Amino acid sequence: MIPPHRDGGQAEYVTAPVAGEGEDQRLAFVLAWARGHLDHSLTVDTLAEL
Repeated sequence: MIPPHRDGGQAEYVTAPVAGEGEDQRLAFVLAWARGHLDHSLTVDTLAEL
């Protein structure tokens, strides 16, 4: 999730964006899987297959 742009040069600070309910969790799954397999060679193709 990307914070909205603010007018006037103010920065938007989000400490930890949280996915809303019902949002696609495919990326979260792939990232969790990758963290659990850091001892393997992780290629873009492997991650894309997941």
